[in-house]
Amino acid sequence: MVASALFNGVRAHLIAQGRWESLEEAVIAERADLADWLADAESAPWLPLEPLFAVMAGLQRALAPEGMRELGRERLRADLETGALAPMLRAWIREFASDPTALMRVSPHLWQAITQHAGAMRLVAADPTRVEFRIAGAPGGLLEASGWHRLFEGFGGELMRRSGRQGSVSVSALVDSGELALVGDWSSVEA
Repeated sequence: MVASALFNGVRAHLIAQGRWESLEEAVIAERADLADWLADAESAPWLPLEPLFAVMAGLQRALAPEGMRELGRERLRADLETGALAPMLRAWIREFASDPTALMRVSPHLWQAITQHAGAMRLVAADPTRVEFRIAGAPGGLLEASGWHRLFEGFGGELMRRSGRQGSVSVSALVDSGELALVGDWSSVEA
């Protein structure tokens, strides 16, 4: 399950940009069964993951991978202003903006806050220019949800940018272990 606020924030952002209506039509044209899920998403506190992954896949087909990353960056910026996790995120950024390793350690806490029964995120490695997390016990669909992955790369990239470093975040499936890897790499000096 995923907190509906995450998806509804994405939808509200796309509505404000005037892009949601055509994107929604394209998603429903591909998968008519998602119409009910989209309607329920407006009021349910938690949403099933598999339909979310299908919606994210449809969005990625329309926006391309870089468009999904940009959407993730835009959403984190907006979430810092008005999102349910805004106070926690702003406090974390104020405290750790000069230390990207510490700043990126917010990831497991965010994952726990926005998901239920979607696996556990743990820190695997951290040094002054790199951090790696793994999500173990994730549903199989999460490993294949590239639209969701690109959105999270954007979230992570924006979080890193807030630390003043140049870098990137990548999300990839480790099929052999059934885990999802999230890796942030950045320069050792502030940009």
